[in-house]
Amino acid sequence: MSAPVIARTNTPPGSPVVNDRYLTADAPTTPWTTADSIAIYRGGGVWTEHQPPENDTVFANDTGLVWIQRSGVYVDYFDAVLKERIQDTVATMLIGGTGITVTYDDGAGEITLSVP
Repeated sequence: MSAPVIARTNTPPGSPVVNDRYLTADAPTTPWTTADSIAIYRGGGVWTEHQPPENDTVFANDTGLVWIQRSGVYVDYFDAVLKERIQDTVATMLIGGTGITVTYDDGAGEITLSVP
């Protein structure tokens, strides 16, 4: 997990402080150049950017969201990982019940139960 960032944004702040960290979004503006990277202010108008490895996670202080890097793009951790796990866990619990037939459409997030 990377160190927390102040925010995920496309626009650098007007008055950054040395070592401020931001997660760039999909269309960063000058002086940032790389989408979905960590930008760190070094002082004197200088920013460094780096792209963390696949599955890196970072917490954004402004929203309280955790972002995870998937195929070079940061996505909301809840949507990318946890929601799928919750859906699969619920489906497993339902399927495991005695006498319960379950049709579970993971794509639509719908559950149809048939209790004989």
